[in-house]
Amino acid sequence: MPEGPSIILLREKAAPLISRKILNVKGDSSKFDLQKVLNCPVLDLKTFGKEFLICLPDFTIRVHLQLFGSYLINERKDGALKLGLIFGEDKELNFYACDARIIEEPLDQVYDWSAEVMHESWDAGKALKKINAKPDRLIGDVLLDQGIFAGVGNKIKDEVLYEVRVHPESLVGEMGKKKLADTVDTCVSKSFEYLEWEKSGRPEGFLKVHRQKECPVYHTPLTSKKIGKTKRQSYFCENCQKLYI
Repeated sequence: MPEGPSIILLREKAAPLISRKILNVKGDSSKFDLQKVLNCPVLDLKTFGKEFLICLPDFTIRVHLQLFGSYLINERKDGALKLGLIFGEDKELNFYACDARIIEEPLDQVYDWSAEVMHESWDAGKALKKINAKPDRLIGDVLLDQGIFAGVGNKIKDEVLYEVRVHPESLVGEMGKKKLADTVDTCVSKSFEYLEWEKSGRPEGFLKVHRQKECPVYHTPLTSKKIGKTKRQSYFCENCQKLYI
């Protein structure tokens, strides 16, 4: 599943399409009438966590790539096209295996930008307040809560917890204020590092534990386990990462 930084990179790549008019539309998306977007100019491109937002004059196209979604700019591939926006002059934006729908409301009424870890309105204090309101939650679940850490996915979650040396099954109410604050701040810094990693072509070495086999410090086998209510696979080191319970 693409994470927040990957969607920001999509926005940067697609930026030349801003101000262009949608001249044709294709795909099998059933969530809205595709003809609705014809002749609409793209006013802006935004992101919220893992969601890509194409802002048109009276509404917004919201695209979520989900688990296996992908996109291509100015090219196509075999396979079912979910949404294809044609701008002419060999300019197009194509999405596959995604969820695409329309948002009619103003985006400021739909999204809490302070929960987006890479947005200029990100508010670490609000995140900590939300976390502390439910002290019995596992930190591994909390970091994947898009209402608190929009954009953080399984890869960033694993890398953050390894960096702060916290076991993913730790109870947030037992971690202490400083460790929680460090974890929140690391979610932000690791997300920006992830973006630079993406831009560099994903060289080896950035992922210390996610889908890795051994601890980079002790060279002992890492644990791979589905944890918490999310049941997402977590990779962690039983030696390096402390369990707070």
